[in-house]
Amino acid sequence: MKGNWKAKAVAWSESKREAHRKAALITRYGISHDVYMALVEKQHGLCSICGRPPSGKRLKLFIDHCHETNIVRGLLCQNCNSGLGHFRDTPQLLRLAAVYLEQKPYH
Repeated sequence: MKGNWKAKAVAWSESKREAHRKAALITRYGISHDVYMALVEKQHGLCSICGRPPSGKRLKLFIDHCHETNIVRGLLCQNCNSGLGHFRDTPQLLRLAAVYLEQKPYH
């Protein structure tokens, strides 16, 4: 009997977590779960930058959006999403970083 109760509690918790996530999509980004899934399908489940599937603990693509307009640009893996964030979504900083990486090493 206890095992059955635990399974129901886990299922209820997962259901609540999924409902919260769906509500957050609308609240944060103004898109429904269906729109998110359409983006996943359009991108073939791959990151818009590196073209890889999501990996790590959280096997999902993150919503990339303009922080000024809140308009969704696409879906990214966790690494690419974090990378853009570290460069403050600033194209000029990203260009400078690319130039830096392409320089010949001093040694």
